[in-house]
Amino acid sequence: MTKKQIPPVRDMHAEAMDRVISVSRRLFQTYGLRTMTVDEIARHLGMSKRTLYQLFRDKNELVRMVVKQFIEEMQANCESIRKDARDAIHETFRMFQYLDGIFRNLNPIVFAEMQRYHPDAFMLFDQHQQTYIKQLIIHNLQRGIQEGFYRADLNIEVIARFRLESGLLPLRQDIFPKDQFLLHEVQHELMLHYLYGISTVKGHQLIQQYQQQFDEQSNKKL
Repeated sequence: MTKKQIPPVRDMHAEAMDRVISVSRRLFQTYGLRTMTVDEIARHLGMSKRTLYQLFRDKNELVRMVVKQFIEEMQANCESIRKDARDAIHETFRMFQYLDGIFRNLNPIVFAEMQRYHPDAFMLFDQHQQTYIKQLIIHNLQRGIQEGFYRADLNIEVIARFRLESGLLPLRQDIFPKDQFLLHEVQHELMLHYLYGISTVKGHQLIQQYQQQFDEQSNKKL
């Protein structure tokens, strides 16, 4: 007689860590990194600061784990978008729609605060940008050229670096102060500027088509 297999019980420690990371991420995105002290995070979680420190060595480690989770989630979503996209321009619009959902709920001071107060987490984010995101952009450029939607004379390395840096411009408070600009609207304008600059006439027609679809979807949400 075979013994009935008992389903594995999830480690309670890991479950508690996931909850802290999830709640902390929401708080950081809304209020910024500096405002959300360990005391504030513990209060929102309904747990003691001592318990929180049993899960994470310090706030730096917590911020780093939040960034790590964000990166893993982003990569999974980007891969799904890349595989399902009909063409290179459709892929760029889908990526924008995904980022639009993030930017609408993101306090732009997070980026500057991470760079200044949590350099380990920022280094993790920067490495992700310089490796995975840059390669994603290069693949999209190569695809667009092959499809005839992007100009064949593009210097892919130069354009990829430009796109990488311009993608972070909406987060620059010295350029786009949050009391004067909406993060997702700035991102949208920069995305269109980028696309029209690299596309052929054939590509321009497709951009207009996808932009119309995007506008219709946005109006339905209002």
